[in-house]
Amino acid sequence: MRLLSHNIHADDGVDARLFFSNESRRKDDVRALGRLRSTVERCVQEVLAGGLADPRLADVWVESVEPAPDGARFRAVVVVEPERSVDGVEAALANAAPLFRLALAATLQKKRTPLLVFRVIHGEVP
Repeated sequence: MRLLSHNIHADDGVDARLFFSNESRRKDDVRALGRLRSTVERCVQEVLAGGLADPRLADVWVESVEPAPDGARFRAVVVVEPERSVDGVEAALANAAPLFRLALAATLQKKRTPLLVFRVIHGEVP
């Protein structure tokens, strides 16, 4: 009977700390979080472009979506024209939050839908 330790394998001589490192998992996590960020940004833009009934949300633009490190929360930065009220847009986004969450849940199809938080700033709307 031959022992398995007598067989030579491709990972023989490799430091176990390198072989079992979390580096490759971290890269995969960063890549997955980037894909999730892109999907959330596209979903938020589609909901805003879809013509919500609130006129306060007309002519607003998503500048960026930033994920929390764990992916459980996302902050969407929304740009409004300088003459518009930031408070009014924030109130309209708060009222439309269930619609955004529903659209995210349908798009992502994950066990837990991430929480979406909005930050409204003044700027030039493209």
